[in-house]
Amino acid sequence: MTVCVFGSINCDHMLRVEQLPRRGETVPALGTGTGLGGKGANQAVAAVRSGAVTRMFGALGDDAAGALLYTQLHGHGVDVSDVAVQPCMQSGAAYVTVGADGENHIVVAAHANAAASPPDEAALRGCAVALAQLETPVPAIGAFFDAAARTGALCILNAAPAVADGRVLFAQTDVVIVNAVELASYLGVKGEVDDLARARELLSRPGQCVVVTLGAQGAALISHDTIMHSPAAAVDRVTDTTGAGDAFCGTLAAHLAAGGDWTSILAAANAAAATSVQRHGAL
Repeated sequence: MTVCVFGSINCDHMLRVEQLPRRGETVPALGTGTGLGGKGANQAVAAVRSGAVTRMFGALGDDAAGALLYTQLHGHGVDVSDVAVQPCMQSGAAYVTVGADGENHIVVAAHANAAASPPDEAALRGCAVALAQLETPVPAIGAFFDAAARTGALCILNAAPAVADGRVLFAQTDVVIVNAVELASYLGVKGEVDDLARARELLSRPGQCVVVTLGAQGAALISHDTIMHSPAAAVDRVTDTTGAGDAFCGTLAAHLAAGGDWTSILAAANAAAATSVQRHGAL
């Protein structure tokens, strides 16, 4: 079964440092690199790695970075035939600084991603799972979910980064995925959410659920009548947390498309996230 991803495609510019710089501080880089990134692209690659036929919908600029990113996505096994090239625009870019403890600072420039157009219903025939994030315009994501729902696809929204307008998409979504910080943001809570049952406030109709990623504590699924916790997979050493959430989301989408049960789906997604944090870069 096919996973269709509508989302961002970025060129990641990576900097490794001993400690993340404090405000006004300059620190030396231990290493640098560039490569494929963006939440949409990362999640599409993760879905492929989990065995799903995966199609990418999004936009690149008509620059050298765009040509490279297109080639790299294709090289990972993602169907990129529906990725558009926007004339006279730069491809999306992210500037990622990673400390020795694996934590990061990320700044994203949307560029062509801001002009991404959603596929129509005909382009989504055969799609089992439609997956989106919030690095492309909210109205375009809404149109993507409308078209996907008409084909019978399950709609998953990784509501990240936390965008206030993104909440309008929750009613269209079968599965909402957030981390603990994003959950607090959507609930209007300062600090941490003590009671995960409050995630039910994001639900508006039967059959929906929220999946909350909890880092070293694993993940939890919250539906109208159930809370299920899935423990994290073992990690020897955290090298880089960049892209761990994307590995989780893409893997979850692939296993949902394959028809697995939630216990095995969450375990597989946690394992993918654990593998991700033990290597450098999002992919």
